[in-house]
Amino acid sequence: MLASARTWIRDRAWPDSGAVSPIPALDGLRAVAILLVLVFHAAFRLRQYRADSIFSVGYTGIHLFFVLSGFLLFLPFARWLYGIQRRPSSLLFFKRRLLRVGPAYWASLVIIFLAGPHVASRLVDVAAHATFFQNLYGPAVFSLDGVFYTLAIEFQFYLCLPLLAAAMVLLARFVPPLVAATAVALGMIVLSEIDHVLTNTHLAAVPVVGTALVTDSALPYWLGTFASGIAASVLYVGIASVWRLSRGSLVLIGGGAAAGGLLLWLSLRTPTMAHLPLPLYGAAYAGILLGAVIGPAWLRAVFESKPLRFVGLVSYSLYIWHLGVLKIFDRGPLLHLSFGLHVAARLVILLTVGLVVAYISYQLTERPFMAARQRAQDQRRASAPERTVTTGVMSELPARP
Repeated sequence: MLASARTWIRDRAWPDSGAVSPIPALDGLRAVAILLVLVFHAAFRLRQYRADSIFSVGYTGIHLFFVLSGFLLFLPFARWLYGIQRRPSSLLFFKRRLLRVGPAYWASLVIIFLAGPHVASRLVDVAAHATFFQNLYGPAVFSLDGVFYTLAIEFQFYLCLPLLAAAMVLLARFVPPLVAATAVALGMIVLSEIDHVLTNTHLAAVPVVGTALVTDSALPYWLGTFASGIAASVLYVGIASVWRLSRGSLVLIGGGAAAGGLLLWLSLRTPTMAHLPLPLYGAAYAGILLGAVIGPAWLRAVFESKPLRFVGLVSYSLYIWHLGVLKIFDRGPLLHLSFGLHVAARLVILLTVGLVVAYISYQLTERPFMAARQRAQDQRRASAPERTVTTGVMSELPARP
């Protein structure tokens, strides 16, 4: 009986990423991303908050989330680029992504709608959110929750990702895969930079055009950040399955990437670098990510620690619900605290009540769909097994997130 209880706890109570071949260190990085966001929202919109305060660094958690998406979601396409496997199924990719991000998000929309007010405009806002295109409709961008616009950006990136991969493979007919990937990534960065420039023009005020193309709620604004994750993914696949590198070389590359990423991140907090339009936070986090997956064992161990992984594994539900938790519990005597104490109190709420709500949300709206994602992947593998290579020092490479 005791053994059965332990098995149940291990299999059901502990959160699961749902990935076919999970990378534990990246769960820890997700935790870092959500903790940064929590720090930001613990202070944001309080009367004494200043945009140049230390709490503003929490906004870069969004950059880290997008880098993680670019890295993980591009892994199978990077394998295709190198000729390690056949072309991934776009239909299966979209199915798995909807099963991953849809249920918890749609459940939150239902609850928000039922909570009211029940007016026609509210129904329009919910409909726009349900299709992940609320950032195309100006009044809906921030109408339900301040973070939901990023889920629209994420979903629209899913639609573009197979096309970006196809462009790389087409270009790789004429140049080496790494050069092809670099060219496409640089093109994404250029488009992102153009968008950054246009945010300061009158186009940002044009309905639909402004919200969908030239503001920080639009996908083009973030393409450069996604590109950093994609570039890290292509490098990782090359290191793990194509190039012959020793363990010492891997540690050196990973450690150097992490150190470089951290130094870049710190430099971006200085007045000289803070206002550069380049998507440098994406590059910084991409370096840290590479260090977490191929760097020194002690660095991987930090991100693979169980407390950090737990937060990372429920981070999606925590991201969806944390502002709602603050709205409900941040009231009464808390409103009269000093700025520092108020921020601390809000963080305590988010790390206690918020985590409980996130865990419940995960178990009810995320975990039930993990098996469906796995079955879809198993059917794909059974119908046409993929080729693998073992020329690198790592023969087991995660195929799909």
